[in-house]
Amino acid sequence: MVLFVVPVKDYAYAENRIIIGGKPGLIESKSRLTLETQKNEAIGILNNKLKSIAYTDNIPQNYSINSEVNPNFNQEEQEYLSKIDFIPICVDPDWMPYEKVDEKGNYLGLVADYMKIISDSIGKEFRVVKTSSWDESLSFARQRACDILPGAVPTPLRKEFLNFSEPYIFLPLVVATNLEEIFILDFERVAGKSFALIKGYAAIELLRKKHPEMIIKEVPDARTGLEMVRKNKVYGYIDTLPTISYQLKTNRMPNLKISGELDLDYDVSIAVRNDRPLLLSIINKAIATISYEDRQKIFYYWISVSYDKGFDYVLFWEIMAVSLVILSLLFYRNLIISRYNKKLIEANKKLDCLYKTDKLTGLFNRHIIDEETEKEVLRANRYNLGFSVVLLDVDHFKQINDTYGHHVGDSVLVEIAFILKNNLRKTDVVGRWGGEEFIVICPETQLTNAAHLAEKLRSQIECHQFSGVEKTITASFGVSAYRVDDTVESLIKRVDSTLYFSKRNNRNCVTVRD
Repeated sequence: MVLFVVPVKDYAYAENRIIIGGKPGLIESKSRLTLETQKNEAIGILNNKLKSIAYTDNIPQNYSINSEVNPNFNQEEQEYLSKIDFIPICVDPDWMPYEKVDEKGNYLGLVADYMKIISDSIGKEFRVVKTSSWDESLSFARQRACDILPGAVPTPLRKEFLNFSEPYIFLPLVVATNLEEIFILDFERVAGKSFALIKGYAAIELLRKKHPEMIIKEVPDARTGLEMVRKNKVYGYIDTLPTISYQLKTNRMPNLKISGELDLDYDVSIAVRNDRPLLLSIINKAIATISYEDRQKIFYYWISVSYDKGFDYVLFWEIMAVSLVILSLLFYRNLIISRYNKKLIEANKKLDCLYKTDKLTGLFNRHIIDEETEKEVLRANRYNLGFSVVLLDVDHFKQINDTYGHHVGDSVLVEIAFILKNNLRKTDVVGRWGGEEFIVICPETQLTNAAHLAEKLRSQIECHQFSGVEKTITASFGVSAYRVDDTVESLIKRVDSTLYFSKRNNRNCVTVRD
């Protein structure tokens, strides 16, 4: 499918089937993001917020993304798609590494690559309606000049004219300040200061609601906001961690740093005009079928972290003055150590991933779930805090494998994992218990609330249209809460027997046992 820019003045003509050509395929770009962290504060944020990003030396200049799973659209959705030739979209023209429109009109970035996959998946072109800013893109969406905003965060004001897909990107918000400012351990301490944010960004509405005392200066782009910080016109500039890091690197602003994180995150969705419910349904199905591998490829291509040890030039000249030979030996020694360190980091990350996660679904594996359950039992005994456990089993999963093949069965498990992750709280722990069984640990949660959560998950699974499967897929649930003097074994045994009761009673139900 083709992604290209249509000037808004030509939009009416484009609707009348006058097509402006473009080159198909992924946009090639040499852009890559390098976060050079010279301060312990920034390293702390990276450790907390970017654990899933691999350290790497060389990101390929070309990569391919091909989701093998296609959405299973119903007849009404297919009829909707058959009646349109393309879908007009409005984007942020300068929000790298997520999206931008370059001088030649090419649509680039992480979000652009997601839209390329979705375009191929639904068989329709996305056409970028030309705008000069994100604020103008929002205005065009309100005026129905475009159907979609590919990278948007839900807010009450936006929900007046937009519906939002399931989130597909999760971004930490951070603040950049001058170097002399101390690290922000508690954002409440500086909430009354002045901050620059890009006009029209969701963070403005969210921050004004949460911190009404904050002084917000709206700016047209990230570079302007950072320049205001550099000139001491505002205390800080707020944006996502990769965006600020990208701007500091590309615009060479060594006097600025990332000084802390906010108590807000960006959960980015695809916004669809609210009079296009079928289009929203189509987009959600397309998002759900994007494979874990494709998500990783896009993420690593646009947001890769390179942590380089700073070079001491004073020491360099001192050594040069003493002996060029000694310098050469030290350089060679450091080079060897650096290479081994990088290999060790990569090996440790792979081992950590294998130790913690289930390879197919990306959820925690049984070993980690056992550890987390043991922690909750200890917390409950020490602090008199309750918690609940939800265990679920996919109904008739063997029939799915026998009828459609194991590759479809694997796809069903991946989609169920996606449903679980997107319907749980951040404090909940979800993992694959084994085979077609999944488990959710709900800290400080009463039994009734856990039962409501289980019913919500059961309904979401039952209503979901799984790729490559014609019939409805359901799951059975067992729910139980921690009792005084429970062990991990006794609690899990009780939840398992509760699940077994659901499976004996026609399945697709929730059984609760206190």
